[in-house]
Amino acid sequence: MNNIIRKIKKVLADPGIIPLIFIPKRLLSDRSFLRYKYCRMTGLKLNLKKPVLFNEKLQWLKLNDRKEEYRILADKYEARKYIAQTIGEEYLIPLYGVWDKFEDIPLIRLNGTKFLATG
Repeated sequence: MNNIIRKIKKVLADPGIIPLIFIPKRLLSDRSFLRYKYCRMTGLKLNLKKPVLFNEKLQWLKLNDRKEEYRILADKYEARKYIAQTIGEEYLIPLYGVWDKFEDIPLIRLNGTKFLATG
């Protein structure tokens, strides 16, 4: 059993051995997952103690600056509600609709002067 744990630790220590999709996020802490993913994507070791690079600072913020507002502002529709409540609806551009599926969008009604934002 001890030998198996040692082998698992060895595999996890070298991000190049196994792809990220084979490591379920729930098996790792957020910090370990970010370290693994950062090394896998950039080939660099993630410095969270004294981040220097912009991407290191972004990873640090993911772990240490968690506010409910960020979750709300990440959703375009929820962000509209937040802005309307905070500073007023007069600062929002007109909203023509919110759809869950592409097939539901009435493309005939939307002429070429409008655009669609996804996300």
